[in-house]
Amino acid sequence: MVKEVSCWVIPLYQTPDGEFEVLLVKSKMGRHWSFPKGHVEEGESRIETAKRECKEETGLEFITIDSKIFSEQHSFPRKEDIVEKHVHYFIGVTANNEVTIETREIKDYCRLPLLEVKKQLTFFSDRQLWDNVLKYLLGK
Repeated sequence: MVKEVSCWVIPLYQTPDGEFEVLLVKSKMGRHWSFPKGHVEEGESRIETAKRECKEETGLEFITIDSKIFSEQHSFPRKEDIVEKHVHYFIGVTANNEVTIETREIKDYCRLPLLEVKKQLTFFSDRQLWDNVLKYLLGK
């Protein structure tokens, strides 16, 4: 079994009318809608990885990043092995709305209001994670 750790900042953009939207991406390889994520490089903290990956894959930078960590794990086959992946997410408010996707990994992206995000997510584990993030954001 191969173990992997990835991190990401869930980007929130505050619209001019004060509402928040969330950025989701469609993977080129798996063709699924999700929160993008990337591998931790040697010597990086989780938050450093999350910020770097978000900047590399979407061009977004953040005004603030919340210290709360949301985590999920899942397993999947890769070649002749099983990958056990642990993913850690932070929540951040973006400095702007200008998205520049990294086209080698991402096919498309969308911005959705908070209450519409769950419907777009492909994987059950992502929907469960979003339920927890949404409860946190709404203070429930």
